[in-house]
Amino acid sequence: MDKLIDSFLGFPSSPNISESELHKQIQNHLSLLNRTPAATLAYQHAGTDVLAFLDPSVNSLAYLYVLCVWESPFELTSFC
Repeated sequence: MDKLIDSFLGFPSSPNISESELHKQIQNHLSLLNRTPAATLAYQHAGTDVLAFLDPSVNSLAYLYVLCVWESPFELTSFC
């Protein structure tokens, strides 16, 4: 779970990357989110839910995915 949270927090890798590199990172990030089981996204890490680790203004894609899992854990298949 730590690796997953680190991946969420590490996107984007830098605020000063090219548009093409950002696009590549977005595609990779969405791929990771789509491959992550809903049960993993809803998991509580050390007694704290995943949302507590994410800043919605920075980690908006991951935050949105986790919110959707909490809203409808059995309906989330893929956004993209």
